[in-house]
Amino acid sequence: SCDALKRELRLRHIDPHNGSLWMVALRDASMRNDRPLIDSALSRMAQSDRFDVYFISLGQRFLVALKRIPPPPGATGASADSLRQMQAMALVAAFVLPPMQDLVEACKPGNSVGDARRKICRAIADSLRHSDTLIVDLIGLRLQEWTARDAADKDDALARRRRLLWKMHQLNDVSGTAAMPPASQIGIMLAHKNEVDGINAMLLAAARPLDPPAHWQPPQRASASTLQTQH
Repeated sequence: SCDALKRELRLRHIDPHNGSLWMVALRDASMRNDRPLIDSALSRMAQSDRFDVYFISLGQRFLVALKRIPPPPGATGASADSLRQMQAMALVAAFVLPPMQDLVEACKPGNSVGDARRKICRAIADSLRHSDTLIVDLIGLRLQEWTARDAADKDDALARRRRLLWKMHQLNDVSGTAAMPPASQIGIMLAHKNEVDGINAMLLAAARPLDPPAHWQPPQRASASTLQTQH
């Protein structure tokens, strides 16, 4: 019974420059297959200056709320704090990412509709690059690759995407190990304003390089699933 369109409209009044607050409108237009409404939502996204899904800020707010209730029996001190941090981020991870596949589908090249939106999708790519979440940043780089203004623009997108995927690869290697136990990982993430900054801090704490070696290439399977481009 939740009126998501009405809720999204209310949020736009609070955060008018955030492109993510047109995703419900885009989803609704896509479900209706209404091209003018799709183009209208895309145009509004292109005018935004960032694309935040409130990933870290929601985690911080959940953490404040969880501190107001007693921890589970036996959890005290540092263990209770760690448990609350993990619960907070689990709540965020459960629902924070909007349905990005609608945007990917609207801007996918290779057909007359997608090609006609090339300029507007390139503007959206810039907004996505200013996100608080790594996967949104990656999708922005995919759109930049698809809609590149020239060869240098495309090369920039590919290089940035490769570097982010390297960081994900390094984080997967170190997560849950003695060098980066879950409690430390979440604590570092909650201390930063966006996910990429948190990942950088985690990798530096674990003495892992932020830049890939010259020969490294991301696994194709991982990159495809990460970008939600295969449904």
